[in-house]
Amino acid sequence: MLDSYTLVSNSDAHSPQKLGREANLFETERSYYALFDALKTKQGFLGTYEFFPEEGKYHMDGHRKCDVCLEPEESRRHGNRCPKCGQPLTIGVLHRVTELADRQQPQRPAGAADFHYIIPLPEILAEVRKASSTSKAVSQAFQQAISSFGNEFTLLNETPIEDIEKRVGVVLAEAIRRMRSHQVSPQGGYDGEYGTIRIFNDGEIARLTGQMNFFGLTAEHRPAKRKSKDAVLDGPRPVQPPVGRPAAAVLNPEQLIACETPGTVLVTAGPGTGKTRTLIHWIARCIRKCHAQPHEVMAVTFTNKAADEVKARLTAELGERANDVVLGTFHALCFGILQAYDEHLAHVYDAESRCIILGMLFSETDEKALKKLAAQLGDYFETNNTGSTDEIQRMAVEYRQFTAQQGGVDVADIIGSVIRLWKVYPERLESYRKRIQYVAIDELQDISPVQYAFLALLAQGKQVFAIGDPNQSIYGFRGADVGLFFRFGEDFRATEVALGYNYRATDTLVRAAGQVIRYNVVRKDADLVTYRPAGERIRVCTTADAQAEALFVINEIE
Repeated sequence: MLDSYTLVSNSDAHSPQKLGREANLFETERSYYALFDALKTKQGFLGTYEFFPEEGKYHMDGHRKCDVCLEPEESRRHGNRCPKCGQPLTIGVLHRVTELADRQQPQRPAGAADFHYIIPLPEILAEVRKASSTSKAVSQAFQQAISSFGNEFTLLNETPIEDIEKRVGVVLAEAIRRMRSHQVSPQGGYDGEYGTIRIFNDGEIARLTGQMNFFGLTAEHRPAKRKSKDAVLDGPRPVQPPVGRPAAAVLNPEQLIACETPGTVLVTAGPGTGKTRTLIHWIARCIRKCHAQPHEVMAVTFTNKAADEVKARLTAELGERANDVVLGTFHALCFGILQAYDEHLAHVYDAESRCIILGMLFSETDEKALKKLAAQLGDYFETNNTGSTDEIQRMAVEYRQFTAQQGGVDVADIIGSVIRLWKVYPERLESYRKRIQYVAIDELQDISPVQYAFLALLAQGKQVFAIGDPNQSIYGFRGADVGLFFRFGEDFRATEVALGYNYRATDTLVRAAGQVIRYNVVRKDADLVTYRPAGERIRVCTTADAQAEALFVINEIE
């Protein structure tokens, strides 16, 4: 029944900062009669700027005392009474509108003027900065934004998103893009409580800005204090087989051979065979016996947790000298290399950030397709797959340009970025190779093709110690290729050593595991000798469902 009327929107005048927050848009001469004629004829009346209606403090039905907020349909089912205490609900505007409406669903009449939902810029800045909209930080950011774009309405509704990105950053640009496309999360106000309009979900701002401490770097890449010397390593000493379990500071014969073999060594270390202890002793021997400077030694792990463990054990073994060992994950070390050549590089974008950024770059693509493309782009980065489609390669170029402009890099593309840097500037590779003379790699079975390519560029001709167990490869879903473990020996001309003494498990468990592993298509057979007795026999228990299985495990532990 209101279809023929021109609907206008005006701000309350109870506070200066609220003036103009809702407004009418005209394209007429500035006179009373021209404005009146535009409203009457709808010629020259362009529409309105509006708050999201959910922000109003009486939008929904509710009872503030009981924290009850209801849609009109729910209120009617409860007889318009609070389902907790039975008191009458405060009926909201939406309820009244649905009662007066002459149709079930919203419908825009033909010829009706447009309308635009907006969120006041201070409120957007407050969410971005995680501060109050009246705080000094938000006030300063507001003034800076206005000085850059002229006025608030222009910024919120007209300025191209790419211009906002260039001037004030990706987060505010993405916030305004979502506001314009109504991609927000409203929580309606009720019974005197103002509603809220959230733009970002938890963690999204951090993902857009990147994670400065994502990797937990544990060593600086310092220039060498002296020229490195070619190490002369002693040959392995004949040692009698151990009797009983050795003390923590003592190596068994196989571990000793692994540590004292000159050149590159590939160590197959089954579960419980003292893999980390052997790696620590190899690094310590390079520094103590081969006179390596700690900053000439690089130790690569696959997780930050593993890096922390290696750091702690190296510190116990070497004291303060352990602080200078170049230690970290592939990603952490490569991020440090990139930062050494780009002082503006500060952010790391993860998989979720990748999807958000692709949505900004290719806004015409629907959400489902974006998620698929983001996954394909991640695979392209992780595997260094040059056979990807033209579309993925085109997206990669545009995506890399954008992240570089923001001072960031995709987590999946960090290692590939170093490889490309070194291929374009081979003198930088040679400079880094002169600094690193000894390389230790933990968990080699989980290496990916792009990580292997990085290792091949850096470590050829160096003293390399690689250790792992191809029967425990678990990162195939992240691009790891266990076949590279078997290639390593030939590619790096490595001496192969196997650790065969298991200190952790019982003989029963080791033999049972061996019977399972023998069905692996890609495997390395190993006969482990255990120091512990046979132990209990393995039982096979069948339960009705997952809950029954959990209860069984709990009872066994208790």
